[in-house]
Amino acid sequence: QVDAKVSTIFFNEAISFIPCFKFTEGQDVIIFTSRNIHYLVDKGGQFCPDYYGMKHELIECITSEELFTDLNDDPQFRKSKLSDLLTESKVVVYFPDYYLLVSSRQQLINLLDYAIYIRNIGFFILVLFALRRTSMYLEYHEKKDKVVQITGPWKEAILYVLGASTDSHYDTIFEKQFVNIKQHSNLPLRDFIEVLS
Repeated sequence: QVDAKVSTIFFNEAISFIPCFKFTEGQDVIIFTSRNIHYLVDKGGQFCPDYYGMKHELIECITSEELFTDLNDDPQFRKSKLSDLLTESKVVVYFPDYYLLVSSRQQLINLLDYAIYIRNIGFFILVLFALRRTSMYLEYHEKKDKVVQITGPWKEAILYVLGASTDSHYDTIFEKQFVNIKQHSNLPLRDFIEVLS
């Protein structure tokens, strides 16, 4: 039997107020993603069209181009809703920096659903940034017939991740979570090699 406690913890501005589990004898934190775990969270008017929410769960409005192997061992592409790709997973967030280090794309899909479920816009943006980097093609279904499916802060968050809008506040929050691969791009070759070594 292992002692653990569950609470909502503020790590930093990018990973803020996440329900998670922590071993009582350590500082690392575990995030379990499962449709079988139910959190008592404010749904934020998600299904009320008069509020900032939407009529449909956001995870059902995003599709991904998936590569799979058929029975003849031939590679095939198939478009799937992210809601159909959900599984259960465990992600460890390590002390003391609490960067989001995810070992598989499947964990990212689960975490995206988790961020939507707990209505955490900042965490949603962070995970969507990482998921886009590991996906062939993601499609966002803003409208279906005359029904607007993605709106409010969720739409603003997606536009920010796609680079279709700017937000200096978001920039300062999320730049700390990613390595800037262009930070040494203007160095002379000799200096650049010294930085690498």
